[in-house]
Parts: sequence; structure tokens; C-alpha cells
Amino acid sequence: MLTATLSGLEELRAEWASGCDRLSKSIADACESAARTGRGIARNNAPHRTGRLDSSIRGELTSRGDLAAKAVLEAGAKYASFVADGTRPHAIRARRKSTLRFLSGGVHVFRRQVKHPGTRPNEF
Repeated sequence: MLTATLSGLEELRAEWASGCDRLSKSIADACESAARTGRGIARNNAPHRTGRLDSSIRGELTSRGDLAAKAVLEAGAKYASFVADGTRPHAIRARRKSTLRFLSGGVHVFRRQVKHPGTRPNEF
């Protein structure tokens, strides 16, 4: 008859749990780092005319679980999709005033409607 005794099982379980905790933290740290890096890249590549778009970009860790993590990278400005996807040519009509006013060739021009040529996508 053969008899075997297993010792150190509790130490093995503790080491396994510790390793899983370290791995979970590393996954969350990597996910958060990727979101922050993406936020920085998006902010640098976003148009800076008013600063609203780039200041609306957020990238952060949103949840962390056992061996899993989730982060979000989004632009919160209402017009972010128009910048990212571009626009087709379209008409712009005066709504709040009777005419639109803009500079053309150094001269102020007044129009009730203009034809906008559209914009190219900028996937900042």
C-alpha cells in the first residue's frame, strides 16, 4: 500500500490568490493607461478652434473586476460626431437673425442662406 501526504496546499492557494490579485491590478492599470494615452492623442488631434471639443474628451477606467477591466474613451461635445465622421454639402439658413454674416475676401457679406461644401472626416 502506498500512502502520500500533501503539504503546503494552503500556501499554494494563498500564492494563487495573490497572483490573481496582482494580475487583476495589472490588467486594470494597463486599461487605464491605454485610456489616458488615447485621451491625450485624441486631444492633440482634435480641432482647437474653441477648445470645447478637446476639453470634452475623456478617457478613464470605468470598472474593474476579477481579471477584467473596462475603460471609456469618448468625446462629449454635441458636434463630435460631425467632426469625426465629416459632413456632406448642405445648406445653412439664418435662424436666430434674418441673415447670416461672415467675412469673404475681407468684406462682410450678409446672406439668408449659404451652401456649405461639407467637411472631411477628422477621426481625432
